[in-house]
Amino acid sequence: MRLQSLTQLAASLLLAAATTGCVGEYEMTQGPGTGDGDDDGSGDGSGSVTAAEMFNSDVQPGLQAECGACHMGPDVTDVVTGPDWLGPDAASSYVTIKGYVAVDGVPIVGPTPGDSQLYFKGAHPPGVALSDGLKTKVSAWIVAQAEEDGISPEPDPDPDPDPQPDPEQTAPDTLVEALTLFSSCMSYDDFDATNFQDVANQNTAEGQCSGCHGQGTGGSYLNQNDIDFYVNQRKMPYVLKFVTGTVNDDGSFKDLIVSRRYELKRDDNGHPNYIMSDQRLQSIQNFFDDTYLKYANSIQSGVPCIADDPINNPPQ
Repeated sequence: MRLQSLTQLAASLLLAAATTGCVGEYEMTQGPGTGDGDDDGSGDGSGSVTAAEMFNSDVQPGLQAECGACHMGPDVTDVVTGPDWLGPDAASSYVTIKGYVAVDGVPIVGPTPGDSQLYFKGAHPPGVALSDGLKTKVSAWIVAQAEEDGISPEPDPDPDPDPQPDPEQTAPDTLVEALTLFSSCMSYDDFDATNFQDVANQNTAEGQCSGCHGQGTGGSYLNQNDIDFYVNQRKMPYVLKFVTGTVNDDGSFKDLIVSRRYELKRDDNGHPNYIMSDQRLQSIQNFFDDTYLKYANSIQSGVPCIADDPINNPPQ
């Protein structure tokens, strides 16, 4: 809360409570003074009411009525009915409540209502939340107490005083880094447009590829469900059936290429024989090319690709 005039705010909150009526079990009380028009309630003729006087006249009676059954007594460490932050009697409540800090380290009275457990605690069986009328008075007192104590809360920060640049994408140093970026650059739109999903329908001497690899058996994920197929295509180890890397003379990572495992798996001993259609081979190459373009642009621009999420945001 930004406080330009804490005294004015406290006064306006109390005025609102007085004009609208209290929801709690007690009514607004007269401040200390004679009430004869010669004394404004401050007791010193200065025209102001101290925070202690405001608490004793307007806040303490309500706290005692609504919270005293559990929180008034001699033991601030009471774990049976609750800590006695109201003190043993009305006269000691002001000092006790100002000094009490909850076990979680949050003061019961902080520099603003939002920093004060007394204000935001809410219902806590067997206790109940403060009534609206009492909550208004508590808020006004906390504001006045902060001003009297010379506490000025920090102003609200600017929404974005120093915006940070987007994280910089650098050229991958390893195959794992490259595949991670490449997978983030894949998009379901490209997967669908290139008809890559038809790879799962490839026939072999023993049936379609999806019959054995529909759930990732053998390190290959070829499911008839297009979105499942796509999402798992981005993951290890399944992405390796689609993309792999080349190396420099010193063995360091060089670049990404189509791995051709979907095409050449037929040559492995014991695997059912098949010849992948030209259309499916072209789909694989087109999906790679579309994704690689985004991958290369990401490295060049320094802006990483953001992976799409067709499971939670299905295509329309």
